[in-house]
Amino acid sequence: MSGILVVCTGNVCRSPYVERLLAAALPGVSVSSAGTMALVGDDIEPRVKAQLLERGVNAMGFASRQLQPALAEGADLVITASREHQRKVLRMAPRAMRRTFTLRELADALAADAPVHADGSGLAGVVARAVALRGRGPSRSDDECTVPDPYGRPGEVVAAMSAYVDETLPPIIRAIEVAGTAPSTGQQ
Repeated sequence: MSGILVVCTGNVCRSPYVERLLAAALPGVSVSSAGTMALVGDDIEPRVKAQLLERGVNAMGFASRQLQPALAEGADLVITASREHQRKVLRMAPRAMRRTFTLRELADALAADAPVHADGSGLAGVVARAVALRGRGPSRSDDECTVPDPYGRPGEVVAAMSAYVDETLPPIIRAIEVAGTAPSTGQQ
């Protein structure tokens, strides 16, 4: 398996934003992204890139790529920008079903799993917990599970996308950080 894959439509706004934030917060975890209708080879949309740079996150060296079945099948965790993206991933790579979540669904599942324990299980342990807790969070509409798409839209939508992601990422990052820590033996 190969870490976290983040999926949106064009792979120039939402998925690279999430990818780069996760990569910055989780340096020991491989994070990549792809699009269901990627603008192959394009850079991150300039306003989204500016949001990353404002947060001190590396936005350089990016090239959009098309989602392929092998990418989803090979990922430990697939995070999608919407339920529609989730459905597209699962039509393409049905074996990835257990480990494919919308960003909101994953955040809800992991936020419900407090407290998180340092057990050394890493990303695999986090995915197993999220699978076990899937659906235990609040019932959400498709709109609530959709990261706003700023592509070709006004600046307010870029801000809404950033706010949505900034709200949903903390429980995911915390769970992966803590689970990757070996349990304390109590010995000094």
